[in-house]
Amino acid sequence: MLAGAVTGGFVLGVLVAVAAMWVLLPHIGPVISPMPRASASAETTETATPAASAPTTDPTATATAPAIDPAAAARARKLAELRKKIKGKRAKQLDGQCKQLKKTFEAGYVYDGGTFAENELVANASGCVALAKASKAPWFCCRK
Repeated sequence: MLAGAVTGGFVLGVLVAVAAMWVLLPHIGPVISPMPRASASAETTETATPAASAPTTDPTATATAPAIDPAAAARARKLAELRKKIKGKRAKQLDGQCKQLKKTFEAGYVYDGGTFAENELVANASGCVALAKASKAPWFCCRK
């Protein structure tokens, strides 16, 4: 008896929601804006039969390049330069210590060739964390 009342109430609620949507949707407009379709078949039909009433669009006017952050570009250049100088070498003897640090970081690497801050920057960009940050050793733990 209780299950029937719950089911009936649910069905009644759904019907009221659908009816309200049918009544209110024409007044508030579409909820999701339609995306323009750009398919190969549509492009060939548009170029084959140009219509006089079709608006002409300039592809260069609609495609604007995103603004590039100068600080982000400088960081990317610095990281690229450091990657040339600093190389990471696999160090299997660090695997046991890395597993104790964190279960997901199981592989030990040695990033060497620069200062500790530079080594750490390159290692962090590769998804590694410092094993001995206090002693500033070039040992890092990475995911396999």
